[in-house]
Amino acid sequence: MLRGLLLTFTLMAAMPMSFAREMPEWLNEAIKSPTPNQLAYFIGVGSDCEITKDEAISLVDGVLIRSRIKPLAQSFGGEASLYLNIRLECLLMESRNPIFQININFARWTPYPPILYDHIYGTMGYGSKEYVSQNLKEYIENAITDFIKVNFDL
Repeated sequence: MLRGLLLTFTLMAAMPMSFAREMPEWLNEAIKSPTPNQLAYFIGVGSDCEITKDEAISLVDGVLIRSRIKPLAQSFGGEASLYLNIRLECLLMESRNPIFQININFARWTPYPPILYDHIYGTMGYGSKEYVSQNLKEYIENAITDFIKVNFDL
C-alpha cells in the first residue's frame, strides 16, 4: 500500500504542477490590509528538505524587502492579522533529487475564527536544492504581486 502511494506521488511529481490560478474577486477584499507596507508570514519547512528554515526565511525576507514591504516573520495579532502562510514539504528519494510541494496561502489570525484562504500559490515537482529554492521564490513573488496590486490599486 505504502509503495503504491509513493509510486503514485512520484508519478504526479514527475512534471511540476502549478496551483496558482486567476485571483478570485473575493480574495481581493480578503487581502486588503490597513498596513500594506508590512506583511507578517509564517513559514514551515519539512525535515526532509535540503533548504533550511533559516534559508527559507532569508528568501522570504528578500522578496518582501525588494517589494518595499516590511517582513514580520512569525508575527500574529494586532495590525498584523493578515499573514502569508508558507509551507514547504519534501520527500527524499534514494537515487534522485527530492520530491517537493510548495503551498502558499494568505490567512488571517484575527478576527476570530482564524482562516486560511483556499487560493493556493504553489507547485509540486522534484529537483535540486537550487530548483526548489527557485520555485519557492517564484511563488512567493506571485503572492506578493497580488498583495501589491490589491493594496496599492495597481
